[in-house]
Formats: sequence, C-alpha cells, structure tokens
Amino acid sequence: MRPETPEDFDQLVRELQETHGSGGTWNVLYLWAVDTEPDVDRACVFALDAPVHFARALGLHRPAAPTRLAVVTQGLARVEGGETAPPTRALVLGPVKTLPLEYPALVASAIDIEGVEAELDPLISEIRASLPWPFVAFRGTTRFAEDVEAMTTADANSGSLSLRPQGVYVITGGLGGIGRAIAAWMARKYQARLVLLGRTPLPPRERWTVLESEPGTDEETRRRIAAVRELESHGAQVHVDACDVTDRVALAEAVDRAERRFGPVDGVVHAAGMAGGGLAQFRSVEAMREVLAPKVDGTLALASVLGGRQLDFFAVFSSTGALLGSLGQVDYCAANAFLDAWAESSDAPAHVVAIAWDAWHSVGMAAKRLPAAAEAYPEYEPSGVSVSDALSVLERALFGGQPRVIVSTQNLPDRLKRGTGRHQDRREAPLGPAARSRAETESTLTAIWKDLFGRSHIERDANFFELGGDSLLIIEAGRQIKQRLEVSLAVADLFRFPTVSRLAEHLAPTPSSQAGEAPSTTVRHAAEGSDIAVIGMAARFPGASNIDEFWENLVAGVESLVPTDEPAREGPGGQGQYVPVAGTADGVDQFDPTLFGYTPREAEIMDPQQRLLLMCAYEALEDAGHAPRAQSSRVAVYAGVAMSSYLINNLIPQRDSSNIDPMAVSLGNDKDFAATQISYRLNLNGPSVSVGTACSTSLVAVAHACRSLISGESDMALAGGAKVRVPERSGYWFHDGGILSPDGHCRAFDADGQGTVFSSGAGVVVLKRLSDAVRDGDAIRAVIRGSAVNNDGADKVGFTAPSVAG
Repeated sequence: MRPETPEDFDQLVRELQETHGSGGTWNVLYLWAVDTEPDVDRACVFALDAPVHFARALGLHRPAAPTRLAVVTQGLARVEGGETAPPTRALVLGPVKTLPLEYPALVASAIDIEGVEAELDPLISEIRASLPWPFVAFRGTTRFAEDVEAMTTADANSGSLSLRPQGVYVITGGLGGIGRAIAAWMARKYQARLVLLGRTPLPPRERWTVLESEPGTDEETRRRIAAVRELESHGAQVHVDACDVTDRVALAEAVDRAERRFGPVDGVVHAAGMAGGGLAQFRSVEAMREVLAPKVDGTLALASVLGGRQLDFFAVFSSTGALLGSLGQVDYCAANAFLDAWAESSDAPAHVVAIAWDAWHSVGMAAKRLPAAAEAYPEYEPSGVSVSDALSVLERALFGGQPRVIVSTQNLPDRLKRGTGRHQDRREAPLGPAARSRAETESTLTAIWKDLFGRSHIERDANFFELGGDSLLIIEAGRQIKQRLEVSLAVADLFRFPTVSRLAEHLAPTPSSQAGEAPSTTVRHAAEGSDIAVIGMAARFPGASNIDEFWENLVAGVESLVPTDEPAREGPGGQGQYVPVAGTADGVDQFDPTLFGYTPREAEIMDPQQRLLLMCAYEALEDAGHAPRAQSSRVAVYAGVAMSSYLINNLIPQRDSSNIDPMAVSLGNDKDFAATQISYRLNLNGPSVSVGTACSTSLVAVAHACRSLISGESDMALAGGAKVRVPERSGYWFHDGGILSPDGHCRAFDADGQGTVFSSGAGVVVLKRLSDAVRDGDAIRAVIRGSAVNNDGADKVGFTAPSVAG
C-alpha cells in the first residue's frame, strides 16, 4: 500500500468487507508511525494523510463492523526523559484523538513503544482492550497512560513573574483576535515595544486618516488601523510587518528591521495559526498542509531565526484539542500535537513553553462556533476561557518553568476520562425520551433545515451538503436537533443520512426497519425474453407541453413551427437564405431548482437542455407510477443533449465572469453530465451513460437501455434526449445541398419533403422488461420487440446522408 494514495485505502476497506463482512471488529495495526521522519513533508504523509485516507474510506464504504485502529509509535511519549523521537511523530495524535469523534464506529489509540525490539505481549493485550486509552506507552512490560497534573501555585509563581517594562516582544498573528488581545495587555501594563507580524500588510501610515474616512475601506483594514492606534494610546511603540512566518529568509529580514528600530528581542509569542476547515471526510491534503504550515513550519522558522537569542520566553500557542481531539479539526489538532512535542524535545531553544488553550471567548478562531458547538456536543467542546482569565494565566505560564502548560476551563482529568468513553460503539444515535412519529420527526427536521439554509421550502429528499451544508452547519444542526427532538445526533449520521427523509427514518424508524429488515438485494441474470415494455413517458415539443398534446397535434396534422418576427434575407453575395422560422418548446425558461436540490444561481448557469431533460425524467417516472427518488431497484439512465448553445451565446459573452464558478458551468453545461445529473438528483443507482450520436441520440439511448435490461444489468431504465436552441426565437440559414428546409416547413414522410427545421424539445421514456412490467401491474404503453445499432460507413453520398444499404 501507498500511504499517500487514497485509492489504496478504498481497496483495503473493500477487501475487508469482502473477506470479513460484519463479523466482529476489524483490528487494524498501523505501523507507519513507528519511524516517522523528521522531514515535515514526509512525516505528514505517514502521520496525518494516511490515517485520514483510511478514515475517509471507512466513511465512504460504511462497513457494518466497528473498526479498531491501533497506531504504534516509537519514543514519542516522554516517560523516562531520555526519549529522542522527532516531534513530527506527534502529528499522528491529531488523527488518533479527532477521527473517532467524526466516525462513530472507529476506535483509535496510539501505543508508544521503546524500540522495535519491544515486548509484543503487552502490545497485543492493549490492542485487544475493549475500552482503550487514547494514548499509552510501554517501557518494558510497564504500561503508562497519558495523564495530566495540576499546576500548583508554587509552580506558577516561580521565576521573575513579569515582562520587562518597554520590553521588545514579537507576536506572530499580532493583529488577529488573540494577538491583538495580548498586544493590548502588553501595551497597557508594560508599555512594550511590540513587533506584530502577520500575513497581510497594513497600508502606509500616511494614508490611514484618509482610509478611515473613505466609505470603500474594508472593515478588517479599519479594525487593524484602530488596533494599532489603541496600542499606541497606551504608551506602546508598534512595529507592524507583513511576513510569511514560514519563510525563514523573510522572517529573518523582518526581525532585523524590528531590531534596528527597537533593539534586541526579549520574548516571542507565536500565536499565528489557521483553524481546521471541517470534517476529515471533506479535507484535501493541500488544505491540511495550509493548516499545518504556520504551526509547524512557522515554529521551526522562528526557532531558526530567534532560537539562539537570550530570550526571556519563547511561547507557542497550542490547543487542548491536541490532548482531547476536536470535532472538524484533525489537521489543527495534529499541528498542535507537534507544538506540544516540540516544546519538550531537545530541538527546542531555552525558555520554551507550549500553552495548550481552551478556545478563547469572543476572540480568535473559535469565537463564532463555540456557543453552537458547546450546546450540540458538550462532551467535545469546552465552554471557552475569557480574555481576562487567559491573560492572567499567560503571564504565569511564560515564567513557570514548564515546557507544557494546559489551560482548561473544566476539570481536565474528568475530560480525559470522558474521552475514553467516546470510543464506545456509537454507530446508532440514542433516541430521546419522547417517542415521535416519523411524520412529526420529518416535519421538525424540515423546519430546522429551513432555518439553517434560509429557505422557505425544503424537499424531503434534498441533500444536506448539496444545499450548502458544511462542518459548522453540521454542528448547528446537531444543536437544534438535540434541543427540539431530544436526540443526540452522532456527527457521522448526516453523512449516512443526508436527507430529511432518511434522517427521519433513522431517528424515528418505521416498525419494519426497527425489526431489522434487511434491504433486498437481487442478483439478476440475463432475462429469458427480450421484449421491453414502455411504462412511462414525458415530453416537451414545439406546440406541445406533454405527450397528450403532442399526440393531438399529430392526429390533427398541426405543424408546430412559428415565425420569429425577423425578415427573410439573403446572405452576402447571394450565398444562403435566412429563414425566420423556429420550433420552440414551452417552459424552457421555467424550472424549480429547489425540487432538485439546486440553488437559484446554479439553475441560472445550467444549460436549459439539462433542466428540461431532468424535468422530463422526473415526470416520466411519475407517469409510470413510480415515485421519483424512491426507487429500491437498479434504475439505468441513458440520455443525451446537444452542444450547449446556452453556454456559447449566454454565459461566455458575459464580460464579468468572475462571479461564475467554472465547476458549476462545467457540470451544468457539459454533455458528459446529462445522464449522471439525472441519476444523482433522482438518486438512481443503475448504469448512467451520456449518449451522443446527433439526431439519433434518443433512439440509440433507447437501444442501450434495452440491452441493459435484457442483460440483467438494470431493473428499470430511463432513456431520452433534449435539444434547446438559444436564442429560441431565431431562424436559420439555408444553403443548397443541406438538410434544412428552404421554406420553413417540415413534410415528414411526404414526397414533397425538402428538409427539416431544427427545433427545441425533450423526451424521456421509462422502460422495463415486459415480464417484470406484467408481474408488477405496470401500465404498458408499448412493447419494443428488438433494437440494433450500427454505422453505415462511407458508402453513401455524404457524411450526413443515409446509406442505401442501411
């Protein structure tokens, strides 16, 4: 296996499912962390990326069996004081502490050994433990468990206990929320000379007054200017420098500029950081690296530039998440675990202290998410530390002589013990005391989702994440569900049940599902007969908004072409003739995005061909008597659309395309996604293939759908196509020898026929094996006895002409 390759972990989980199924617990021994290298990039692959890839594979395939992940490390735990493991090995503690919070069926722990010759029996016993401690160490056969010790008043009061008056102090992240609070404290109490480093430069000081009065100045710039002015009002001198703290050369130059102004640096507070961006299931490797950079690379750069100075203190800001784990923060917890290990290592300079904070109230990264997270998941999130308490603790920690200090607003040993309880099997959410009906639960969930997404209407089968759900909204959803339904929702439940209907069924199961009814899985073999029944239809054609109107037009001989109110004219030099006639379909500009889980903006960008095809697929299933999105069997989709003239004529000409998401444009306009959009939006699980053979697209789609049914590959199939000309009410250019009509009339199957008029429309049929349709009592509209597909090669008069031989 390759630790950097997610597909290898997918294959591992699939093979475990095939060989072990749901019998017992999967015990996975993870040895890649034993000799993690000091190199940060390589360490990240083994200590962070690979465990996250494994957890994602579990989340993707959702095995029925619980999984026990035992991560073995070497020399990481500081037990006897002589351990020399590089601090990069501690990165693995982020996944160990955090992933079980996000994946309820995953149990993870780190087991530290003295060396590769360690006794195996204690290791095996620990792996088999029913309720493992998150981090233990073995030295010989003696077992040590991670624990904490209260810091006594004597410990806190040792040392000089104060900063220097007018001392020179570097604060990274100095104009962030926490950095500003620390700088203000140093300014008020010590009139310090402050070196505030951050990524974003301040405008030149001579422009501040103008910028403060200009209405176009962004609020963050105003706040930063105001913060510097306030610091100076307390007697501080302030030097602000834009610097990437991970760039050692740029950092050295910034420190040199500051020392030329203020003199030697007396102390450092490394408060720069970036919060983790969400649940591991959605985190990319690149995004995790961005979170690690300021904590890991930034710390090493600061140590390289300032570590040799005679500093009073060198403080790095960690988090209690490194010890306890934190929901949606696997990368952030890994970065802070590195800081804790680095502060205790021989790599760290003198007077280093890593301070692991609970979240600060009202400032910093967690200020906005604390209230909701604490209410929804109190076992995971602390109540937060006030700024005044944090500053009081900070001064004692800076001079306490301890390399690691943890600041907890709750009883920390109790929190550690509760942390072991999180490893119990939590695959099923415990129901609250009040039994509720499925309908009542669904109604309440719908109301919650309306509130979360600010929508007046929520479809019961709309996907939470398609509506815009993210890790913060998961936390808020958990809070509201716990408050209104008295149900403790596991974080992973929204991944397993992402729609209102499925989540309601999980929280208030019907009697059949409570009884443990297993979903039926039928393996089909090739059908005995090849007759295919048409059991449903839907269409939009010129002059006909449905199948019935289309049939009436055919019976009455109605030619559904309309003039475009344009003049007929000849082309330059008499080449060609413009025919002002078009065939337009009704409702091309009408679409209910919420019905299919689109945002209004996505619907605007979406090709009308895809919109029309999706609506016809939905209506065809309804016509067949099958509720869209409620299919238990395998439903195939074979469909196609023409080249998107909407993209060419409407989207591309927009001068300002900066507000258009390129991915949304691709998904909504590329022919390749026509069929799969239907399968995704209607939750259909059979083959989904986009077909493109010009005028024969829909016929070829029907032929392929028939083959899928005959082979047993699918149990029902949708087949069809769509074409929308944009702009709609526009004519066409006729040229001699072409296939278009010279006079704007179509005379199909008529000796007077001269050509066709390309028009807009869409059609979808629902197909089933005839024997199945008869068995199921479906309304059979027609029977397809056979189909075939070929190409007529080159023996014809031209590329677009049919062959005489066929």
